[in-house]
Amino acid sequence: MLMNGEAQFPEALTAKPSALIGFLGLSLEQHIIWNTFSEVSSRLRFVNMENLEFPALKPKRTTYDWYIPKGILKRNWVSKHLNGIPSVVVLFVQLDWKHPNWSEKILEVASKVKSVRGTLSGRGTKLAVVLIQKEAPLPSAASDEDSERASSLCSACELSSRSLFALPISTDSLRGYAVKLENAFYELSQNYYHSEIRGVKSHRDYLNKTTHLYLFVRHQFKIGFLYELKQEPMSAHKHYGHAYSLLMEVRATDTNIMEVKTVAGFINYKVCRLAFALNLNRDAIAQFRKHADVFRHKVGCDRLAFEHSAWQSQQCHVFAQLFEKTISSSSGNNAASQAQHPGVYYQQAASHAISRRQQSEEAIQEEPNNFENVNMNLLENADHLEYYGQRPWRPGKATLEPPDVERENSGIRALIYWEKMNVNDSQIIITLLKKSISIFEMFKSPRMTAHLTVEVAEELRKEHQYRESLELLKPVIKTYRQEKWSFLLNSVLSLSLKCSFLICAIPEYASLCLELGSLEIQHVSQEEKNRITGNLIKLLERQCPSAEPGLTSKSERAAVTEAFPLWTSNLEYNQNTETPLIDLQSISSSSFNIKVTFENQEPVTVNSPGKCRLRLVNTGTNFPVPVQGVEISINDWSIDRKFNELVFVGPCSYLDEMFELKLQQSDIDLGKFSIVSVVVTIGSKFFIKLKKSFVDEVVTDHFLIPPSSSSNADAILNIMNEPDVTKVVVRQRTPLLQMKVLEKNPILVGEWFKIKLDFFNEEDSKIEDFECKTILLDSQDPLIGDTTSVSYDPSSQLEIKSPTDENVEAYAVTKHIGELESSKSLSFNVFLKASTTGIRNVRIRIKYKIGDEFYYTLKQNLSLNAIEPFVISTEFLSVRQRNISRIYTDEPFLCIPEVRSLCSGSIRILDCRIEPRFPVEKYSEGEDDSSLKNSILFQKGLARDCFCLLVKRDNLSNHLDIQDITIGKYIMEWRRDDENDINANVTSVFELSPAKLSLGSLFIQAFHSPYGVKKSPFNLTYKLSNLTDKVQEYSLNIESSEYFLISGNKQVHFKIIPHQSRTVNYVLHPVKAGPKVPLPKLNLKSLRLAQGLDVNETLERLLPEYMIVLENTHKDGFVKGQIRDECFKKSSSIFIESKISDKSSKSRSFKS
Repeated sequence: MLMNGEAQFPEALTAKPSALIGFLGLSLEQHIIWNTFSEVSSRLRFVNMENLEFPALKPKRTTYDWYIPKGILKRNWVSKHLNGIPSVVVLFVQLDWKHPNWSEKILEVASKVKSVRGTLSGRGTKLAVVLIQKEAPLPSAASDEDSERASSLCSACELSSRSLFALPISTDSLRGYAVKLENAFYELSQNYYHSEIRGVKSHRDYLNKTTHLYLFVRHQFKIGFLYELKQEPMSAHKHYGHAYSLLMEVRATDTNIMEVKTVAGFINYKVCRLAFALNLNRDAIAQFRKHADVFRHKVGCDRLAFEHSAWQSQQCHVFAQLFEKTISSSSGNNAASQAQHPGVYYQQAASHAISRRQQSEEAIQEEPNNFENVNMNLLENADHLEYYGQRPWRPGKATLEPPDVERENSGIRALIYWEKMNVNDSQIIITLLKKSISIFEMFKSPRMTAHLTVEVAEELRKEHQYRESLELLKPVIKTYRQEKWSFLLNSVLSLSLKCSFLICAIPEYASLCLELGSLEIQHVSQEEKNRITGNLIKLLERQCPSAEPGLTSKSERAAVTEAFPLWTSNLEYNQNTETPLIDLQSISSSSFNIKVTFENQEPVTVNSPGKCRLRLVNTGTNFPVPVQGVEISINDWSIDRKFNELVFVGPCSYLDEMFELKLQQSDIDLGKFSIVSVVVTIGSKFFIKLKKSFVDEVVTDHFLIPPSSSSNADAILNIMNEPDVTKVVVRQRTPLLQMKVLEKNPILVGEWFKIKLDFFNEEDSKIEDFECKTILLDSQDPLIGDTTSVSYDPSSQLEIKSPTDENVEAYAVTKHIGELESSKSLSFNVFLKASTTGIRNVRIRIKYKIGDEFYYTLKQNLSLNAIEPFVISTEFLSVRQRNISRIYTDEPFLCIPEVRSLCSGSIRILDCRIEPRFPVEKYSEGEDDSSLKNSILFQKGLARDCFCLLVKRDNLSNHLDIQDITIGKYIMEWRRDDENDINANVTSVFELSPAKLSLGSLFIQAFHSPYGVKKSPFNLTYKLSNLTDKVQEYSLNIESSEYFLISGNKQVHFKIIPHQSRTVNYVLHPVKAGPKVPLPKLNLKSLRLAQGLDVNETLERLLPEYMIVLENTHKDGFVKGQIRDECFKKSSSIFIESKISDKSSKSRSFKS
């Protein structure tokens, strides 16, 4: 029954069952114990019992032979076991093991236990005793005395030792003790519910299905619920399923159908809930579908059909709530899909609620005398019946036919009257539909969402919430327009028109009239379109439009009556009232249309102004439309034309207007005429503005007019099918100022690249406001903007920085020239500097005017490529001019920078220098001159410079055997060879290649004459220097040679102390002459292997291998001197070696 809550599920059934544990004996001071147990337990529900009051104990039945059940499920049974009867009663007593009056305390506790046990007599509730102790907890091995006291207490109380517990509260581990006790209480409760289930099952042998089928259903339900309390959901699900199957065997009649459906709904809820909890989602859905199919046609009394629909609605609603809760949890993510989700069941619930309203309205209409003498006393105590689902006027009557037909009819009338007076169907439907919409939106079903939104709007209209209904329909109308759902669109437009009429929403009403009155709208009769258009014309004449058809219900007729005064007051003249504006782009079609096009076939210039043609088309067939004025917005200005008299555009006709557009400077700058929007004001006494906006260059309206007998039909068709041409090119007169740009691409990184601009004025008169803008087009890119500078004077350093705006011209460098007389010329330069390679796009923009005419512009774009001017590579040589892979400490070496030109022209190298980086230093501090100074490097030319450098061991921060060091920077000052301006000088800095550095242990030098003469002896001296901090010991020998006779110690054994030197002298007597005579080979062996790993490499790197030996038979002194000079050049390595030994020599000597 609806009113007494059977359609609404009882709270006891929807709550999650938990075993009930009763606490007895806790005082207010011991609240910490209660709080701790409440926090630690998730399986049990604790209740603090001040006294032991339980429901009356039902007498045990020994036979069911003559017992006839009065109903299926008792109303109070679930609540009694859920909240009234605890499975375990826990008695708390404050008693320590060492209490001095232990014997007296035992008697006191035994008395309390006996009292509690007497109250629980006849029930299976378990009893436990907890001793609250203030002292520290007992050790793991309790004393014999404590064990005896515990045994004596159990004996005195007739209590099992497993039901006696101690709880120390003076320690920090109270929570741990509470968890242990909670587990013990849970085990006791399991035993209680197990015995209760066995007790219910024991009745089965005394029952038969012929007379006790209700009891079979009741007992299976009880077992299922007790299993839920026992926390065994699988067993509970099984027994609830058995209960449902047994209920299906009950014979359903008009007398008991409501009771059967009510109990079936409760059992189905339990089955579905447990199935979802057990992750049996498919089983839950299948069970509900089966449940809905079984009771689909079990209506019962025809007069109470609305009651059946209400029950169906509630079943769908409750299942949808279960389903939604499941998918919101992590375990139910795979339970729903786009075709199977809670929104479907919310929608079904709403559909049943709509059927409920229709059936209740029919039942109310069939009642005679408008419910006179209805007896509402028959519905008293409906919420306090003994069994669920029974009628309050015949409780406990399990008969096939009503015992009193007249009383039955009076009860049915009372139900119908209660339904009429107390149920707000629309509010129920709206709530269900909104829930369904939220789920469908979650599963991305826009069409279903739109459909349900329309249903909500319908219900809001029935609830007289017309403004809310209209706002809900606006996005739906937009969706149906986009998807071309013509039939649905017309239906929603009609509903919106009714709502806008009832609330006097003038802009919405006028917009809907224009759209519904359009010839493009289908599924609307011509008579209906004429009526709608006629209402619009009434509105324009400041008359109240006629009411919309279909508003026939009593409440709607009252709303129409209230709407007419509202229309009258809103249409009264008021100067402060803002004219309603309707955007024609926001509606799919209109009965009044705007077509615009440019008549210019060629670009618009100063001498040929633009012509814009505007046609206002009335596609209606019955009423002329009055037009007051037109406003056309073009670029950043507008044309406003007001007609002296109202112009009427007749039915199926059009108004043709031509506008001449005067050229503005902004139009020339923009380069086009662009119609932004057209606003037409229509109306004679009440005015409405129609706006059509244009975004694209060409706007095409696909409009087809149905066949018409009017002679203008073909012309209207042609006009409507024409595209809107809203843009036309605007061009300036060809400027006569001649501009020539001269540049030498590419740009060299680091230089101020010169762009020369030459101008010649061929205009008939002088030009004024002459200015030049240089724009870096890619300046928004930090890789370009931050590395590029533009200036007209490099010395002033006017530069473009990286902009943050998309308007690049706002960041241009501008030069104001002023005036230039006719037939005169002018030249100036623009400089651009790039610090990185890459393309630089530059725009040169010239602007000037002549007298009061428009400005003229000249533009030229340049694409300039910035490249590196040079490529630098580095080579390292020993003092013997041999390539070396590494350098050594305290040993001079030659750094050879190799410069390769990448420029297409010649480059003059003004100067070069090296800046060594510590610990590298110059071998001679006075060496600053470069061999490339004042030299010219041609295209793809190659030049080599030379510097003598040294790394001292004392300057190193770490003394690793091998490490990488950076040599330093090579600095070049240069300019293009054809530039003489000082601003053209560029300084480029290059990093020299790094080198590997090793710690040197030995440095050896050879001293001898630059050349020898055959049979003329000369001295050869070897100087060996120890570069380490340790004593070096060597064995030296010199090999015999067929080219020289050697005088001296050929084998020497010696030691060299740290940072000291040792010399070895020989006299060589040449026996053969030649330009490349091998010197005797010197062998050196370190007698300390750990320190002599690089000896042979050092000899090969530092000692000469050959020398020049001249014949001594030349008599011509001039020829002999020339040969000697040539020999001197070829023996430069020996000369270098001798110069290195002299610290005061100049670095130029190393470059000979």
